[in-house]
Amino acid sequence: MSVLCYNDNGWVIDHQEIVRQWYKNCKITKSSLPSSSSLTSDTNSLKAKLNTDNMSKAENREMSNCERLTTALQLKNDLFAIKSPYMMDSQFIKLQKTLETDYIPSTTSRKRKKKVDKIDEDCSDYTVIKRLSDAHKSLISLAQDEVTIQINQLVHFNCILPTVTQILGEKYLLPVNCRFLLSDWSKLLQTDITNGNRFDLIVIDPPWKNKSVKRKKSYNTVWEDTLLDLPIYQLINNGGLVVIWVTNKPKLHSFIKETLLPSWKLKFCAEWHWLKVTTSGELICDINTTMKKPYETLIIAQYINNKDNCRPSLLNQQVIISIPCSLHSKKPPLLEIMKPFLVENPKCLELFARNLQPHWTSWGNEVLKHQHLDYYEAT
Repeated sequence: MSVLCYNDNGWVIDHQEIVRQWYKNCKITKSSLPSSSSLTSDTNSLKAKLNTDNMSKAENREMSNCERLTTALQLKNDLFAIKSPYMMDSQFIKLQKTLETDYIPSTTSRKRKKKVDKIDEDCSDYTVIKRLSDAHKSLISLAQDEVTIQINQLVHFNCILPTVTQILGEKYLLPVNCRFLLSDWSKLLQTDITNGNRFDLIVIDPPWKNKSVKRKKSYNTVWEDTLLDLPIYQLINNGGLVVIWVTNKPKLHSFIKETLLPSWKLKFCAEWHWLKVTTSGELICDINTTMKKPYETLIIAQYINNKDNCRPSLLNQQVIISIPCSLHSKKPPLLEIMKPFLVENPKCLELFARNLQPHWTSWGNEVLKHQHLDYYEAT
């Protein structure tokens, strides 16, 4: 089970286990393997044949033209080995310099230490921090107790097994029955990614502008007003939910609730938080400082065109706890948690995606980034 435990405060989930289940039986050939891959270390698993006794004739025909080798893949364990709280970049550099060169900081000119601000109890963040701290304490305690493709074209990959394939000269792992569009922003607005259907769940993770990204120039960002052009109300089913990942900047929260949601004809439903912990359950950084936070916010809204068909109301102020993947901006999958509030077998869409999910439609200018075979290993 990927949901390890839950209570009235929220859930503790296993992000790595969710992805492991997606790729527990992958179609792969020796020619697909990178020479340095750990997959080559287990020749027995690579030579394991599919059990075709219970496969349909159609499925056998599907596999007849390829080598019937399967193996289980997972995101590398190192990506989830978050064993201690995060350090700021400057702290890490200083530590590395100390370890590698026996560097001793000079004491001749001492600078006054900059005081780290604490959250005032009258501040608007205080209620959130107290609630997340309480959720962290109760949920962690509970968990420990329970021990050939082209850019700008919409692609539908409907193979019966997850498959390693070559795209634009690189090897990627594709989940079953996924649809994706690798394109820039303008192509998204020009391409029909609905294929005549609407979606019951839309997850949006915009590359919000911030000082860190601007300084590092690590990826392209979008202005808030640009999101107003997204025709969300044309993509969402009646009663469907839209989940927006957002930074902890109050200005963005106000923009989403007061401007973006009304323009998309959506009704605000709930505000949840994703709380990040280490492998021992410790928060990845101090929750009380005004600097980097150990949590991110999810704003959830609903499209209501016919009140008779509305789904049950979402619980507000819920907390999702998990060990974060060390790949930048890789969010935990949400479908298992959202299922009680969705129709059966929901159609799902992710915008600004950096990875694919089975049975989902995904769009982004880096939509295959976290599907690269280099991030995976044999289980």
